Amino acid sequence: MKLSLAVCSHDTENKKNLKKWQSLAKKISDITGEEISFQPFKNCHDELENLVKTQFDIYYANPFIAYRLYKKGYKPIGKFKNEKDSFVLIGYLKNQDNIKIS
Repeated sequence: MKLSLAVCSHDTENKKNLKKWQSLAKKISDITGEEISFQPFKNCHDELENLVKTQFDIYYANPFIAYRLYKKGYKPIGKFKNEKDSFVLIGYLKNQDNIKIS
């Protein structure tokens, strides 16, 4: 099974943040044993376009996008520990699959 990970366009604008997310995708893959397809967006327009035509398994989203994803059936699954952030990690459960994050 291949899982897809998307990240809000604002958080992959620079190389440092992009590398952080690539590293997280690898860690998730190592923990779950599943291949992770990481999807950064070029800009907000690219993100909104992909939001309509693509279904991601895990999505780090700003509140505007998170609400749209919630309306599509996604559920909040996590946040960064000890960080007060206005972003949420949200996932889509296919056929009632369970996602476990340690």
